[in-house]
Amino acid sequence: MALASANAILLEVTDPRKLLANVDYTCRHMVPRPKVWIVNFPHNPSATVVDADFYVEAVALAKRYGVMMVSDLAYADVTFDGYRRRACWRCRAASIWASS
Repeated sequence: MALASANAILLEVTDPRKLLANVDYTCRHMVPRPKVWIVNFPHNPSATVVDADFYVEAVALAKRYGVMMVSDLAYADVTFDGYRRRACWRCRAASIWASS
């Protein structure tokens, strides 16, 4: 981000519903509007995980505000207790948006 002269907006990620609400609020009120949203689940270091519905809502938010959503899968294969990671491009909303 520093190479691109970008500013980081740090949001709490331990509650996925609150994260979506905070992204919505930030996109509505910040000028200039954010351009990129980096999504990182399973999240390091909090170990927060999300379900498929999270990605449906996240893609809808990104589309609504014209924000590029980037999924950082650095820890995608590090899961425990039977959890299977979800990929944002696997949700129908993302595949329809990407193909349009």
